[in-house]
Amino acid sequence: MGYVYLLHFEQPINPTRPARHYLGYADDLGRRIQQHERGIRFKVVRVWRGDRELERRLKGWKQMPRYCPVCGRNHQLRGVEEVPAGEIEEMLLAF
Repeated sequence: MGYVYLLHFEQPINPTRPARHYLGYADDLGRRIQQHERGIRFKVVRVWRGDRELERRLKGWKQMPRYCPVCGRNHQLRGVEEVPAGEIEEMLLAF
């Protein structure tokens, strides 16, 4: 089992589309986030323990702004374990 993570970008990811969020999966969160660090600035805003099945399910909803605290929303996912902020920071500081 790995991590499903939500990124909030400071500006749209693609100039032709308004999306400012990215949802992804990683076995090694720190290494995967490091790979994203090119170009547009972003924040890791949520991380859940899960697998690719959870990632696909969430992507299918196309509702990630609802779960983004930066966007002023903070809905919770029922039945999914969220990683505490302090633990996320530790994983990211390793890189």
